[in-house]
Amino acid sequence: MKKNRRSAVKALAIGTTMAACVPARGAALLYKAQRANIRQSVVPWCFRPMPAPELIGHAAALGLKSVELVGAEHWPLLKENGLVCAITSSHGFAKGFAHPREHDECIASLRKSIDATSAAGWPSVITFSGFRRGLSDDEGIRNMVAGLKKIVGYAEEKKVTLCLEMLNSRVDVEMKGHPDYFCDDIERTVTELESRGVEVTRPIEDQGWGILTTLRIPGGGEIGLYEPRHPTALRLGQKSSGPRRFARGTGDASSARRPSAVDATSCE
Repeated sequence: MKKNRRSAVKALAIGTTMAACVPARGAALLYKAQRANIRQSVVPWCFRPMPAPELIGHAAALGLKSVELVGAEHWPLLKENGLVCAITSSHGFAKGFAHPREHDECIASLRKSIDATSAAGWPSVITFSGFRRGLSDDEGIRNMVAGLKKIVGYAEEKKVTLCLEMLNSRVDVEMKGHPDYFCDDIERTVTELESRGVEVTRPIEDQGWGILTTLRIPGGGEIGLYEPRHPTALRLGQKSSGPRRFARGTGDASSARRPSAVDATSCE
């Protein structure tokens, strides 16, 4: 009898503790953004296996501004919650503009994404270089420029920005590293493009979540180029001190040490 009573008390204590850890329905959130000076976006795969609709609800409740790279089937829910999709999907990262034989497939996918993104009122579409697969830097960059020229004018016409994704190629861990990815160093890429007459329209800046610049494309349009530096979802509480400009060639930033060429701790 004493054993049963002791077991019952223990079970009750555990149940009470667990209940205290779960906020009551309608209880106040632990945090909500109070100002709109930082427009933060989140990506669904960082929160797997959380379903996208649940993430959208949390993002809205927390005062975030965007859930990006989410399927078009979820766009109406974003709008219902006052959110945007800061950047939309297109072709995957395994194929891209580094290889001419992949240009047509990527361009076809991008045209569809650009049309849908423009119609929805979203600002940007992601694109990729694909894997190196033995390419030299010179050959790969030449192929990239030739391929992007075929689509950037259409994006400009639709008032959509193409963003070329830089990925971590040093770490062979799912969704942290992409070994053999071609565009893995933003400074090298910008230097090579400048040597071929491409105009860089803004300095390379550390935005906290990554380093960013933009390039002028023939016809007057611009394409965003960024290298992610954001932490995993478990470390999103870290604060950023705001944009930091790099003095290229020195490796120094105005307010902090420049991250390594590819940050192994980033999500990508």
